[in-house]
Amino acid sequence: MTESSHAAFFRQHGYCTIELAHPAALVKQRDALLTGLRDMLGNISVTLPDYHNAILDNHGHDRVQIELTRQLRAQPYLHQLLRDNQELFTCLVGADMLAQRAPYLRIVRPGSASDSIGYHRDTFYGGSPYEISLVIPFVDLVAANTLRVQPNSHTIPEADIPLTQTVSATVQKGSAKHQLGFLYAPKIIDPAFPLQMQPLPLRFGQVLAFSLATLHGTTDNASTITRWSSDLRIVNSYIPLDLSARPTYYQPLLQSPATDIAQAYLNSN
Repeated sequence: MTESSHAAFFRQHGYCTIELAHPAALVKQRDALLTGLRDMLGNISVTLPDYHNAILDNHGHDRVQIELTRQLRAQPYLHQLLRDNQELFTCLVGADMLAQRAPYLRIVRPGSASDSIGYHRDTFYGGSPYEISLVIPFVDLVAANTLRVQPNSHTIPEADIPLTQTVSATVQKGSAKHQLGFLYAPKIIDPAFPLQMQPLPLRFGQVLAFSLATLHGTTDNASTITRWSSDLRIVNSYIPLDLSARPTYYQPLLQSPATDIAQAYLNSN
């Protein structure tokens, strides 16, 4: 079987861009976010790109992000997107696939550095190199506001990246913002380390996939629109991954024919 072009690119560089063949679930999720936003603000004319003009303080922004994250996690659309386009994702992790149970919603306003997490590897924080993160945009992303990655950075030894452990002044462990995916004890890459981050513009209907061992992140939004996207991880069901510290993080999503047969056999014996 010929390997798909995006899987071959991922194998070499540690990331790839995926064109969704069936974006209907993505459209439903974007529309649900917009409806939820308009209901919260009582403003039927606000759009996702110009959200930052409708919410002027950080407290109100946090309230919006917490509620819309709750709604997104209660809705089936992102997991349905994976099922509808499963061949595009199983070529990366295999046919037995787990998906993150509670995806993150990213809302990054222009000029608001506090909305970004900075450059990092998720392996800095206990993530596994077997896991893949998917960035799913709800608006078109341009070079000035999209995620950046460093190609081939999964091959850089962890010990070669100098880090400074810090403590966030605004995020506490277990807090609402921590549950949104913000870091309470971020590890900062030494500014002298020669990062070579590249912006990856994405259209609505495209998905960025990268290994948790790939250097990535954003430091600001230098565009004139709000960046709306979701982070959703996938992983093979049978890789050596210790989930004892996060037993409910993943849920089964797809299963291979071999696993179906094995489970039928085990259920009858």
